[in-house]
Amino acid sequence: LHTDIAQIQAVSTDGRRLTLTKPLWFDHHGGGWQSDDGKWEIPKYSAEVGKLNRNIVIQGDDRSKNEQFGGHMMFTLGHLHVPELNTLKVRISNINVRRMGQGFKLGRYMVHFHLAGNVSGSYVKNISCEVGYNRALAVHGVHELLYENNVVFNVRGHAIFIEDGTETNNVLR
Repeated sequence: LHTDIAQIQAVSTDGRRLTLTKPLWFDHHGGGWQSDDGKWEIPKYSAEVGKLNRNIVIQGDDRSKNEQFGGHMMFTLGHLHVPELNTLKVRISNINVRRMGQGFKLGRYMVHFHLAGNVSGSYVKNISCEVGYNRALAVHGVHELLYENNVVFNVRGHAIFIEDGTETNNVLR
């Protein structure tokens, strides 16, 4: 698969057609399918598209790419780890996170919820993670987190990482 990053110049009034500032570099073919007996049909499909830019940007510095070493956001109770208290509330929305994460460093991910227990009421919504050096989202020892409508592009490793498999009632959509 080849990916292109493009900038939208205009959107048609019916919202079904985009005009880009320059042509795409790669061909992206879409097509449909129909069963031989004509009973089943899948209409023409199109490419996945995600909006990367946001008004608020949290990013590593200019050296991050060469060093594979950007910032990271870790949300944890630290030494106050009493999961039943549900004291950690994190609400992140509508930001761009780029040049983040730290390559080859365990636990240094772009966005990392770490051993915080029940975080009900916490969410990560409508963010874009772009150019990451170590996973976009890590959920470790966390329950009741809402993660929805996010875009992940060009990230090393798993885009979304459920670390132990013991995490429960998290919603990823």
